[in-house]
Amino acid sequence: MIGRDIQIDQTTAIAVENDNATETACFVLDRFTESDIDLSQMSGFIVYSNELGTRFEALNTALVGDKIQASWSVTRSLTTVNGRFLFGLTFLSAANYEDLPSAEKVWSTNIAKSNITGSLVGDDYAVPEEPIIMQMLAIASAVTAAGAEVQSDAQKAQQAEKKATEEAAKTEGLINSLVDMIDAINGESVTYVDSIDAINGEVI
Repeated sequence: MIGRDIQIDQTTAIAVENDNATETACFVLDRFTESDIDLSQMSGFIVYSNELGTRFEALNTALVGDKIQASWSVTRSLTTVNGRFLFGLTFLSAANYEDLPSAEKVWSTNIAKSNITGSLVGDDYAVPEEPIIMQMLAIASAVTAAGAEVQSDAQKAQQAEKKATEEAAKTEGLINSLVDMIDAINGESVTYVDSIDAINGEVI
């Protein structure tokens, strides 16, 4: 930086669309301003503006001799959209940028411009919307549903078979009990094959 002007190559992009915490912009400032304000005793912020609006983030600052080194980790709050954006540095005699109106001292750089270049993995990149992925998901969903239906039908059939077996066992037990009763009453021997006839009063 020279005075209040941020020196930056206007053709250089600070980051690429959708970058997140992988690029760092660094600034070197004089500790004392032209009006002899000690920036090392103030809180530094970067303020930037794009089509989504104006935002601010705190700078990481360190005093090195008579210079202040400030760094800014670029996040998706800026790189959500590509294109030109405006930015500047502001130092406050306050710990939070929201306290700017009541800060005793405020010092800012002039506005600078930079660029976020486009990317194939930009904001409109969404895997579920890709045609081939949609087809794969649809097929997987259909297979899963069919499998669940088959499993459901198999479980129903198994339960029905189990219930039928239990009912058959109960019926057989009842028949055997009735046959034993008839044998005891008549003093006769009735075979299991003829048990239904015996109950119906037919051939014994």
